[in-house]
Amino acid sequence: MKTRKRFANFIKTIILPVFVFVLFFILTRAQGIMYYGTANMWMTILRTVCYTLTVSFGIAVQIRAGRMDFTGGITFILASMLSGMVTVNAGGNSWMLLGISVLAGVLISVITATVYIVARLPIVICTIGMALLYESLTTIVGRNGYDLQHIDNLTYFGRVPGIIMAAVFVMILYFVYTNYTVCGYQTRHLRNNQLAAINIGINEKKNIYVAYIISGVIFGIAGVIYCTQTRLDVQSNLSTVGPLFSNLVIVYMGFYFGTFSTDTIGVFVASLSVALFNYGMSAIGLDNGLDKILYAFFFMILINIITENAWRIKALFQKKKQQPDM
Repeated sequence: MKTRKRFANFIKTIILPVFVFVLFFILTRAQGIMYYGTANMWMTILRTVCYTLTVSFGIAVQIRAGRMDFTGGITFILASMLSGMVTVNAGGNSWMLLGISVLAGVLISVITATVYIVARLPIVICTIGMALLYESLTTIVGRNGYDLQHIDNLTYFGRVPGIIMAAVFVMILYFVYTNYTVCGYQTRHLRNNQLAAINIGINEKKNIYVAYIISGVIFGIAGVIYCTQTRLDVQSNLSTVGPLFSNLVIVYMGFYFGTFSTDTIGVFVASLSVALFNYGMSAIGLDNGLDKILYAFFFMILINIITENAWRIKALFQKKKQQPDM
């Protein structure tokens, strides 16, 4: 019985990426497009998934604790700007870029956590204000912008195998934090009932700082990948919320698929599904704005099904609970 249940959970976990791949494989072949499904496509998908994974896990740390943090996008962008500025001026390499980016990500995150704790403002108001403040700093740090994509000794973590190493490290860090640390376990209680959690002795401030340090490390790594694939320019008017919300879909999808395995696997599966969808839309020629509309429509329906009708979906797969394990 246990084997059958594990197999059923495995099928539920991989069903979406398999469906998306098969759908676009059929559509592209019907149009005579032969490169969908080739090794080159999978390399592109791999790099995309590694980037979205790192950002999504950074967001997931806060969402899992019940905090909708709007500083996620600017945290990894500002961290990448600071590390790029210092590393270029010092003539450093990719490892220096990574180290400074992680330190900057942690520092920015700790500042955000401190303001949140001291000011006692609602998390949305606090983080929107901090996001605007951090965006203003990009006019000082990156006034002329930075383009690190063509500096070979700084792009190790933007290409294989460096980008895989970064993504795997983030996955392991998130998995260990959420499953094998006291603070990771206590975030569930804080999310479900904050007052009750505090009354039973859970230190909320400590949990906030630990969560922000973990997300800061992850965002620092995401910043290194980001700056090796995209030009860094000045940010303003909450423009950094875009990268945040584009990956928020992945987080919520990942949490749902994680109910059949773990959040770590769920976020990976969600990232893969979105990457396959976007690549498929581009392959069939729908990359002129219509792809974004269809993407929003498709995943809006999916998220609605997941959040509002999750119990019905589970009921479709539910086995007889009274049947004893073999």
